[in-house]
Amino acid sequence: MLRRYQKKHFGTVKAFAKALGIAPSHLSRAMASHGQPFDVRGCLRLARVTGENPSLILRAAGKGDIAKQIEELYGAAPDVLTIPARELVAAWELMPEPARTALLHLARQAAGTSGPQGGTSEPGPAIPPVTGRDPGYRMDPSLPAVHNR
Repeated sequence: MLRRYQKKHFGTVKAFAKALGIAPSHLSRAMASHGQPFDVRGCLRLARVTGENPSLILRAAGKGDIAKQIEELYGAAPDVLTIPARELVAAWELMPEPARTALLHLARQAAGTSGPQGGTSEPGPAIPPVTGRDPGYRMDPSLPAVHNR
């Protein structure tokens, strides 16, 4: 699991260790086939920097009893945004409103949602409706229009 996170999100062991706030040698030992597992604090740091559910990390580290106790006290952990999802949210916050509207329209089409009201005919989360006027904004004039006005 650690190797997968390292390759997917950080590239090098050194960068991953820096994000975790530990020495690269400690991370390398933890990643070894019979590695030295993280303590609870290390597991929680790993959950924070990877965006994974803390209970999943604790259980993978052989600390299922601690995950169970935490869930009994505080309830099951909500879904945590993954790093790519956090990047999308950050990019969304930087976009001007016309681009947000156009991107949301594309997302609705890709998700098969029905019209400007959001929702789908299939079970699952609905994309909420846009408030305000949809200007039909196109981010790149060389791309085909999503819809014509």
